[in-house]
Amino acid sequence: MINPMPFFSRLFSYRQRENHSPLENYLIEILTYCLENDCSFRSEFSLLLQLDLPEEGVRVSSQYIADTSGRPDIVIETEGKIILIECKVESSENPKQLSNYSEYLRKSNSHQDKEKHLIYLTKYFDPKELSDGDGLKFKQLRWHEIFTLICEEHQQITQELKKLLKAHGMEDPKNFSIEDLLALKTISSTISKMDEVLAYFSKILNDEFKGCSTYSSRSSKLAENGYSNYVSLKNDSIEYWLSIGFYWWEDIWDNPQVGIIISVPTKAYKIEDNFKEFKSLSQQTGWIQFERGDHRICYVKPLSTFLDSKTNDHFTEIKGFLEGGLETVKELRRTSPLAFKKT
Repeated sequence: MINPMPFFSRLFSYRQRENHSPLENYLIEILTYCLENDCSFRSEFSLLLQLDLPEEGVRVSSQYIADTSGRPDIVIETEGKIILIECKVESSENPKQLSNYSEYLRKSNSHQDKEKHLIYLTKYFDPKELSDGDGLKFKQLRWHEIFTLICEEHQQITQELKKLLKAHGMEDPKNFSIEDLLALKTISSTISKMDEVLAYFSKILNDEFKGCSTYSSRSSKLAENGYSNYVSLKNDSIEYWLSIGFYWWEDIWDNPQVGIIISVPTKAYKIEDNFKEFKSLSQQTGWIQFERGDHRICYVKPLSTFLDSKTNDHFTEIKGFLEGGLETVKELRRTSPLAFKKT
């Protein structure tokens, strides 16, 4: 019987320090614990990666800091290898996250003579192009592959990981469900309605912020559980994103939302003085903030609230709501123009 206290102690610490949803926090920490303590499971995992990990001298950590490149979710180190693992559930890769970790592995003096591996572990199909070279090998995994690895011979806590993956639909994402089939019947109509709203705000983003994502690029956000217009801006040398659209992040909200979201790198938001003006947004009526990969400053409302519209004109009411939030952003831009430079 394993002692669960170290696991829960580390889990509590991790939640205080990282910018993940509760589900991501738990999955990352329990996977770390299993890789560290369940030798049989770790052996199966190494075969999946086509690596040869020794039984002894393996260090597994979820509190690793890769210099200024960020904090990879899990790191496995041996005398001759280092493996960085970035884990995603409902969210997708933060801008340049994988390339930053790749650069860190290639240039780090402390890992110069080691085999270097970067692993991208996701719930959804999210293909990435990251070239090998300079001793670095990149591999993508899906959570359902972890689910398949776990058998009755593994420890109890590893069995709990398998149960958790199944409970959140990560055991076999290739199979269609009744819900999938029902969604397909209405997806074209739903996207058409969202497009009508977003087309209205495309010109406004171009006029006000000198840029807007293309129509075709909206579909790229579907993999991130969103559908939006967006523009890349910078404050001094720090790049951030302003988006207007629809978001259904299950790790944050129970229901789909419509609104405006400003996504700022968390470290820059907390440490740098550049974003002091943005912090006033959270004090404005209707604005909230939270951590989800980046620091998110949001003006959102559940889409379901517009279903009760007395005018039965959802487009006009949604447009009015978004215009109200955008006016606050435009006012902030008038008082702090250097914070809204186009990249």
